[in-house]
Amino acid sequence: MSDPICYKSFINWLNTNQNYKLTYELIGSPRPFDVTLRDGLQSLVHNKDSVFTTEKKYEIYKTIIKKYNPEFIEIGSIVSPKILPILADSIDLYKKCNNENNYLLIPNFSKLSIIKDIKCKNISLITSVSDSFQFKNTRKSIDETKEDIKNIILNFEGNIKLYISCIDNCPQIGPISHEKILSEIEYYYNELNIRNICLSDTCGSLTYESFIDLVDKIKLINIPYEIFSLHLHVNNLSNKSNKSNTIKIIHEALDRNITSFDVSLLETGGCSVTMNKTVPNLSYKIYYQALVDYIISKNK
Repeated sequence: MSDPICYKSFINWLNTNQNYKLTYELIGSPRPFDVTLRDGLQSLVHNKDSVFTTEKKYEIYKTIIKKYNPEFIEIGSIVSPKILPILADSIDLYKKCNNENNYLLIPNFSKLSIIKDIKCKNISLITSVSDSFQFKNTRKSIDETKEDIKNIILNFEGNIKLYISCIDNCPQIGPISHEKILSEIEYYYNELNIRNICLSDTCGSLTYESFIDLVDKIKLINIPYEIFSLHLHVNNLSNKSNKSNTIKIIHEALDRNITSFDVSLLETGGCSVTMNKTVPNLSYKIYYQALVDYIISKNK
């Protein structure tokens, strides 16, 4: 049979071999976190807004549910329409999708009242390990962002996913030390008790070797791998894809019980406020290729 590219074809593939199925169950039967309608859209130029109407987005949502069956779906972001007009209908889309498992991203505490009004129980928050990136993206420093996140946690009863951007490279200032990254992770885990931390490879430049070094250091500070998820971008350098690097990172993550990965239907991605280029998100095709290769390798 052909290689799986969606949930249905993946399940059909699993059912061809009982050992494959058992291996998948042993690693927790992971399903991706879909970011098509947030990160997949936010990098598109403004003249595409008219193409992605609320109704068009809703059709994409239904396709995601039917064909890909992710564990969770992020439905846009409550940001200023002047900054990201393509996401201006996020609240309307969230209501239209009408699923309590869906997430909405909010940039700051001031938007929390909107979340409460629409009875949303799952929110995404965003910070980074670079003050330059954080200020350009939100007009706040990392310390100011921490206070904002602390206030949200104190006033919200629901699930929180925290993106930590610029792992381990910032589009403004370049490489970020792992010591700085570890310090930020420790704060959110130990001080704010956040148990869903998504490490975001903002620039699409995270290497396998750097990832190994970082997760080895995370182990030394006694933070369990299970709390982490990964937001990877598959960059293209001189027309040579780093797909193999991404797959190696996913395999290493799975070995360490990191089983949640952000995936998008659209071959777009990246922070349009801080970057002048699109860096494609991890696609379903690459995600399933990595998962299939991993399961096969464990059965040799």
